[in-house]
Amino acid sequence: MPGLQQLPGGAVVTGRTGNVHAMTRFSVPPITIRTTASDGGHPHGVMLGQGLQPLDALTELTRKAQLEAEALAELASGDDGNGAGEWRFEVVDVRFVGAGSDRPPALLWVAYGTLVSADPHPGTDS
Repeated sequence: MPGLQQLPGGAVVTGRTGNVHAMTRFSVPPITIRTTASDGGHPHGVMLGQGLQPLDALTELTRKAQLEAEALAELASGDDGNGAGEWRFEVVDVRFVGAGSDRPPALLWVAYGTLVSADPHPGTDS
C-alpha cells in the first residue's frame, strides 16, 4: 500500500504521520475435534459440515472450523494484545446425524459441534 511500510513483528509505519501501530499476529494451530465436552472453554458458535459419508462431513466440519478460528484470530490481531502467539481452538461435543433427501443419494451426513477456545481472547487467561 502506498504510504505504509511493514516492519518485522507486524508493526506498520505510515508515511504521512510516521506513527507506528503495533499489530499483534496470532496463529491458530490445527483444530482439535472431540466428541466429548468439558465445562470449560469459551464458545464461538456452532459449526457444521456435511457430506455423503460421515468422514466427508467431519472433514468439512474441520475445514470450516479452522477457517472460522483463523478469521477470529485475524480480527483479534487488530486489537491490542500481549504479543504474537497461538490461540487454540477445539470443536467439542461433535455429533453426526443422517439427513434424508428426496434425490440420490438418499442420505446426507451432517457433523456438528461447538467451536470453543480455552481463552476468550488471545493473550488472556481463562
